[in-house]
Amino acid sequence: MRTAEWAGDLIDLLLPAGCISCGDWIPGGRRAPMVCGRCASRLRRASWPRCPRCHFPRATGRPDQSDCRECEQWPEALTFARYAYVLHGPVSDLVHSLKYEGWAELAPTMGDALARVSLPEIAAPTVVTPMPTTSARARTRGYNQAGLLAGQVAQLKRLPLVEA
Repeated sequence: MRTAEWAGDLIDLLLPAGCISCGDWIPGGRRAPMVCGRCASRLRRASWPRCPRCHFPRATGRPDQSDCRECEQWPEALTFARYAYVLHGPVSDLVHSLKYEGWAELAPTMGDALARVSLPEIAAPTVVTPMPTTSARARTRGYNQAGLLAGQVAQLKRLPLVEA
């Protein structure tokens, strides 16, 4: 066994992997997922019907209703937005960890979930654009979390990434 492998195994033994959300031990060391099975089973997608523009759940049962209060103030250039899971429980923990606790390693997993969300069929060219952050936030975090997520989605969807 090479020294690097031995050192990695020793680190896994001394510092076992823990779930980002609940902190429970996850077997597998460095190769373990960042979210345990129990927390992963609590990730919830939004219920249908949803607004075709912002994907926010509609309580009316009328999917073609055009007066969505979630996206009515959006500029016309923003044609649609999507999210993978409802922001509660483990999802809140994951978002908080990515944004405020320096867990940039979560971006590929979270970006994969976003890339699996279906996109509407549109005629215009589609680009992926991260929400810009302030330079102070980027310096504090060391990265733009929205940029990391958008980069993963753009790569998986084979779409151009455009910084705004």
